[in-house]
Amino acid sequence: MSGFSDPIDYLADADPGTVLYAFANDEDLWIEYLIRETNDVIAQIQEHPELQIRAGTIEEGGVHVVVVALGFAGGRFIFPSFWNYFNEPSNPDDGNIFDHMADGDNEIAVKFVGDRGKVRGVIPIRHPLGGFFQKARANIQKMVPWHEEDFRAAVWSVMEECGTPTEIWNKLGA
Repeated sequence: MSGFSDPIDYLADADPGTVLYAFANDEDLWIEYLIRETNDVIAQIQEHPELQIRAGTIEEGGVHVVVVALGFAGGRFIFPSFWNYFNEPSNPDDGNIFDHMADGDNEIAVKFVGDRGKVRGVIPIRHPLGGFFQKARANIQKMVPWHEEDFRAAVWSVMEECGTPTEIWNKLGA
């Protein structure tokens, strides 16, 4: 994710359901999965915080869109995110976020950003996606790099084809 320095500020004005991933604004290179949602929905999730994670790669027009989706409360609330291997990091010293995810030996801080941009909850999880990101990275590295505009068009196509977060969840399988 690039283009702005503080994802929380960006999410303050974003629509509910918007999801970003980023390195945390500290020196430890935590990866944050930031979910913008209404305070009411966040409260419901916090009552039933059971978490499921699904990931997959969807090829669209020569672009491999890596999708990571978090499901809460038995799949009642689903939040997909779309990861671009060729995205330029905000800070080049951080490296490629795929490399950090492929390491698999780190945690993700799932942050819920509620109304008016307030962080309403944080769930630290040790992610199970190291092997998935290793395979995705190896496959993508063999491809011709795409431009950000092509990635965005591919994401819109995936969203149009699937229609809802639930359909994206189902497409990723179990």
